[in-house]
Amino acid sequence: MRRPFIAALVIISSCGALPTPATGDPCEPGGHIHREPGGDWCHCDRGFKAAAQGLACEVDPNFTGRITVDLGTTDERACWHASKGPFATQADGSRIDQFLTFYTLDLAARSDGLRAASTNYRAAVSAPHVLTVSRGVNVSVHEVLPSGGTREVPVLVTRATTFCSELTQQYGFELVNRVEYRFDFGPSQQAQARFVLDQVE
Repeated sequence: MRRPFIAALVIISSCGALPTPATGDPCEPGGHIHREPGGDWCHCDRGFKAAAQGLACEVDPNFTGRITVDLGTTDERACWHASKGPFATQADGSRIDQFLTFYTLDLAARSDGLRAASTNYRAAVSAPHVLTVSRGVNVSVHEVLPSGGTREVPVLVTRATTFCSELTQQYGFELVNRVEYRFDFGPSQQAQARFVLDQVE
C-alpha cells in the first residue's frame, strides 16, 4: 500500500522542482547587468561588447579605444545657446534631458564653506558628450550603478575656451545609451554653475 505513495512523492519532487535562481552578475567581468521592466541587458565596459546570445559581455575584437574627444566648435555652439537659449534653471539633484540648452544650476552650500550640486542624465545615445561650463566650477561624471553605487567616468579631454564670457571650460567624455549618469559640479566658491550639454560624433 505504500508504493503508490512513494511514487507520488517522486513525481512531485521531480516535476515540482523550481530552477535555482542565477546568482551574481552574468555580465561580469566585462560589464554589469541592468535590470529594467523592458528586459535585462548588459552594460559592457570599454573593450567589451554584448554577446549575440544571452546575457554576457565578450571581448570586442574591433575595439581600438577612444583616447580623446574632438571638441571642434562645440564651444562656439555652446556660447550661441548661452546667448539665445533655450534656458532652464535646475536645483540640486534634478534631472536634465536636453542637449544645447543653457542650464543654470544653484550650488548648495557645504559645511566647508564651498558649494556643490549634481544633476542626473540618462543617455539617449552611445556617443561622446561635451559639457561646457562657467568659470570656477569643476565637473566630474559618474555612472549610477544598478546596485546604487557609482563609478567615475573618465574625462577624456578638457579645454579652456574664451569664445564667450559665460562659459570658459569644456569637458569631453563618452556615455552609453540607456545608462544613468550623474554630473557633479564643484566644490566651488561660485553660487551657480552654468553649462551646456552637447553630443558629438
